[in-house]
Amino acid sequence: MGDTIVFWKKGIEMIGEVSIVRDNSVIATIDPDISEKAGIENACTVLNHRSYQIIKRNHNSDIII
Repeated sequence: MGDTIVFWKKGIEMIGEVSIVRDNSVIATIDPDISEKAGIENACTVLNHRSYQIIKRNHNSDIII
């Protein structure tokens, strides 16, 4: 959680922050101003693990085993 990712949504390259990690996907938060300009109703989006690239890792996140 907290990683910065890049992905495409509605043909626009977006940058978001991972807020929840699931088995097959992540939920990422997009800057509300950018999501509004892109015509995306919600600032959160679900992305399959194949649909994004991590551009900055959050090394401060807690690891739960």
